[in-house]
Amino acid sequence: MKILQINKFYFEQGGTERYFFDLIKLLEKHGHKVIPFAMEHKNNLKTDYARYFPSFVDTLRLGISPNKLKAIGRMFYSFEAKRQLEALIKKERPQIAHIHNIYHQISPSILPVLKKYQIPAVMTVHDYKLICPNYTLYTEGAPCERCKGGRYCQAFYHRCLKDSYAASALVALEMHFHKWLKIYQNNIDLFITPSDFVREKLTSFGINAQKIMVLPHFIESQTMEPEYNEGKYLLYAGRLKKEKGVDVLIEAMKNLPQVELRIAGTGPDEQALKKSAEGLSNVKFLGQVAQSEMAGLYRQALAVVIPSRVWETFGLTAAESMAFGKPVIAAKMGALPELVKEGQTGSLFESENPADLAKKIEFLVKNTAQARTMGEAGQRNIIGTLSEEKHYQDLMKIYHELSTKH
Repeated sequence: MKILQINKFYFEQGGTERYFFDLIKLLEKHGHKVIPFAMEHKNNLKTDYARYFPSFVDTLRLGISPNKLKAIGRMFYSFEAKRQLEALIKKERPQIAHIHNIYHQISPSILPVLKKYQIPAVMTVHDYKLICPNYTLYTEGAPCERCKGGRYCQAFYHRCLKDSYAASALVALEMHFHKWLKIYQNNIDLFITPSDFVREKLTSFGINAQKIMVLPHFIESQTMEPEYNEGKYLLYAGRLKKEKGVDVLIEAMKNLPQVELRIAGTGPDEQALKKSAEGLSNVKFLGQVAQSEMAGLYRQALAVVIPSRVWETFGLTAAESMAFGKPVIAAKMGALPELVKEGQTGSLFESENPADLAKKIEFLVKNTAQARTMGEAGQRNIIGTLSEEKHYQDLMKIYHELSTKH
């Protein structure tokens, strides 16, 4: 099968790209021809299809120079991306298109091209951008649904993007424009969400439930050898920014001097978090840890903590922790309770509540046998529900069903 895989970046930028490249590898392993389409970028991986990629635009720093105005235009509609994709389609004749993140750097202008050539279009929803101008359903330190009902002007009023009126006004206008065009509604055949939670959010904002299917991401568990032991420490692995709630975890550790916490990752709040942890000998910041070293950190941990303030769309860190045989202590936010089952594969606590978190940590520290049982149950669950082979079979069923309808 010839499959178009479309994402704005063709290098590993974050969780979206990790899934994007893992999926390409999975499809190619099963003999499919994958045709990538992305934006030109100096960090892109090499591909014979790079000549079809639309030119680079920097949407992170907007202004009034010709290049900046081009970037603003690209956010709304890109005739260049449309032309380039059409040329690629004429050359390769793909049978299906799988879209990931195309916002801003590519834009949904490419979607009518797929419709024109009768190519089924499926889109994996990696974040909340379809319904939220700033991608996250989070602003001013709390989850937010103010834009429900198409009230995107709320993004401007609350400076939801970069704390800037100008940037927020742009994304609010962008959302209104695409909603007026009905460009996603009319050109995407099926939205795939990684969790029931995301599906419910999309439908509550007005996206047709009949066009949404839940398919969780997969974990290459065969490369993750589990280790069931009492563990030496708690582990947090992820970005250091307010939304992730690491400050709540540090506050909880103040009441647990006998328990060690290791924090793997960097981010904009790193210095503030280090300052809040001054005097805590049980909290260690490891900085950015190479992927090759993360396996060892997971294996020697007692448990992994995910203290998020935002509605997580899936919970990749939780899934990876379970693949390594570790119980997870997670905030009751977004899709996390779909992976972390209270008392079975870990514990859940009230977000923003360090006392509740400390209580859940203390329980596992005092009941290491039960922690091991939870880790074993979590690992079995991951193998059974998030294996790459199950994901492949479920995805191919989607591809084939859409193809027969066109």
